[in-house]
Amino acid sequence: MRNGILVIFGTLISFLINIGKSTSPISILKTVPAGFTAMGVPVVRTNVISSIASSLPSGVIILILEHVAIAKSFGRINDYTINPDQEIIAIGFTNIWASFFGAYPSTGSFSRTAIKARSGVKTPIAGVFSALVVLLALYALTPAFYYIPDAVLAAVVIHAVADLVSGPSYVKRLAAVSLWELLIFVVTVVITFFTTVEYGIYASVALSIIILLFRIARPRFWGLGRIPLSKAISSIELPEADQKQIEKTSELQAYLYVPESHPSLGDLVEPLPEGILMCRVDESFTYPNSSYVSDKIIQYCKSRTRSSNVALSKGDRSWNDDTTPDIVAARENLPRLHALILDFASVNRLDSSGLQAIVDAQNTLNRYSGHHVEFHFVNILHPAIRRCLIVAQFGTQPRPGVNRKEILPVVPASRDGPQQNTSPVMQHDDENQIGSSTEVSLQTDEKSAEFAEQVFRNSSINGIPLPKDRYPFFHWSSDEALRSAMASLEVRKYLEESGQDVNEAIGHEGATPSH
Repeated sequence: MRNGILVIFGTLISFLINIGKSTSPISILKTVPAGFTAMGVPVVRTNVISSIASSLPSGVIILILEHVAIAKSFGRINDYTINPDQEIIAIGFTNIWASFFGAYPSTGSFSRTAIKARSGVKTPIAGVFSALVVLLALYALTPAFYYIPDAVLAAVVIHAVADLVSGPSYVKRLAAVSLWELLIFVVTVVITFFTTVEYGIYASVALSIIILLFRIARPRFWGLGRIPLSKAISSIELPEADQKQIEKTSELQAYLYVPESHPSLGDLVEPLPEGILMCRVDESFTYPNSSYVSDKIIQYCKSRTRSSNVALSKGDRSWNDDTTPDIVAARENLPRLHALILDFASVNRLDSSGLQAIVDAQNTLNRYSGHHVEFHFVNILHPAIRRCLIVAQFGTQPRPGVNRKEILPVVPASRDGPQQNTSPVMQHDDENQIGSSTEVSLQTDEKSAEFAEQVFRNSSINGIPLPKDRYPFFHWSSDEALRSAMASLEVRKYLEESGQDVNEAIGHEGATPSH
């Protein structure tokens, strides 16, 4: 309303100033063509397209960003949600239809939307009435536009844009939320100020993509410790035949697993039992980060355990072998690695490169430890990730001491020189048999292939029975995975003390000791 009053009074004053004068002492709008002067089928001219081609990407980005941003902003104010895809389709349809009337490219407007919201508009039907007013003005009121001062129009535009300028409070809040976003903001403002808006938009989009790829390629990695909480089971009434089971489960302790360097809980973290480590990655295992995550896993395990290899002289040691006498002596009191527990709660995707990286990490740790290192997986959320791990035999895991080949080899083994023979997976029953990746993918589509019919009694904190996973290296909780790893570690120690061959005695299912 204020803008309308300003234009009316400014036009009236301009008309009075220009009475009886051949030239206007102030800058005015002058003649405005009446009606739709360019109505018709648009003609595509190659010279016009070539001259504006460089500005098209930035123009499209501005149209979409402005429209979606204003729609979301007023959606939060008026308690409704929008579909960005639908809004983009609406922008495309509007501009295609408007091209037959010679219209400028259009999008959602901050100023018009704000004016309509304050005027009490509740439905999109208000756009129809706005269009009728515009039609009336184009065909009947164009002579009145002659004396509109340019200064008045400039004031209206500046008033509408003034609310879009971010103040110091926004910059301070942005710095508190994310320094990366503050960097993008500052770089975009500086480039826009010294060049053009087009280059500023290109710079902001490019920086956003670079930072996004960097976050994917370099995810955060944590070594986890545990904090004791409470008894997992208090008292559950069961038949007398299950009293021993009650006594056993009632002694289980529940733990909270947090990063060892947690800023608030780091002082309360207890280390895991010797020979067992747990880690977590906050990103999917994909090609951009597969090597980085694999290296992080290997470095973390080597820093907490000792190697079984004897330190060699400089002449006998490989160029990438870091087991110097000094390092071996420093790690002499560390335990040998037995099992690694991977928390997959943040892993939403696992591709072939990521799967191969996990296989390579296990093979490297097998050579480093001198025996098979168990890999346990917790919180596998997506069935596709589960199928990938089953194809790579992580659900059953091959016989200890055997390294697996590549999942999808780039060079066939027959052309790459002699390779170590891979022994077949130990198969205990038909349920655990995996003939091929095709068979696995077919089997895992059925519910019966995912879980065994048997259930763990008292396996959750409140005593609710949970289905038993048919694959012994996939677990519902970190506590369950840790207990499984501790059981197989106890078997390994027992066999080593008795002088038996551990690699032959421990099956791929992780046997438990019998007392």
